[in-house]
Amino acid sequence: HFDVYYYPEEEALLQRVVSFAESAYDELSRRLDYQIESSTPLIFYKTHAEFEQNNVDLGFIPEAVGAFATDVRYRMVLPVDMPDAELHELILHELTHIFQYHLLFGGKVTRSLTSQPPTWLVEGMASYYAQDESTSDKMFLRDLVVNDMVPQITKAAQGGFLAYRFGHAVFDFMESRWGAQGVLDFLFEYRSTLGGNIDRALRRAFRIEPEDFDADFRRWLREKYLPELVKTGEPSYFGRRFFGEEARNGEFSSPA
Repeated sequence: HFDVYYYPEEEALLQRVVSFAESAYDELSRRLDYQIESSTPLIFYKTHAEFEQNNVDLGFIPEAVGAFATDVRYRMVLPVDMPDAELHELILHELTHIFQYHLLFGGKVTRSLTSQPPTWLVEGMASYYAQDESTSDKMFLRDLVVNDMVPQITKAAQGGFLAYRFGHAVFDFMESRWGAQGVLDFLFEYRSTLGGNIDRALRRAFRIEPEDFDADFRRWLREKYLPELVKTGEPSYFGRRFFGEEARNGEFSSPA
């Protein structure tokens, strides 16, 4: 299901990459009940440093960018210098984006541009199907829930790191309440609405008003994470605070 591009000297890595890619394709095609008709270009680099120098994306690639998929020519570009489990998650995440381009936008770049789906949907869906959420990712989500900073998802348009975290949580919430088929129902309803209307897709898929979905999602997150906080205890149980407000804007290295 892939056309793979690589430097000749990296051929020893080819079988590993193809194995994970085909495994990821089988898993996603089964879970999404969808087949991509064309081969997907997959470009891999031996290290992240080499990946940062690719010319598929002509912009600057920061170290924090693990990989990317393009909505033009539907290409996956990634480094492979990581443990097997992480590489499999990375390929699943990027391949989910390729499925999105075909499944949600019919393989048409113009439709993906005019639809402009929110970041929480695009990245949250990829993180949900890849199950690539780390313990530190969950730490951020817990902290935001505890401080009651859960946004109204149906109105959330901003991107950034938190959109990934809340987006993943939204799909977990959908599955917990309506099952894996409910997630698919939402995606197919979103695809069929003109301009990708979130509110209309929620009404059609779950027979729920957007404001009720937001309220139920917030309640689900609090019921999930607040008991964990009580069970874990206060930070003062484990140590004393050694930085106060005066250190908020400082930078410190090699603490002792």
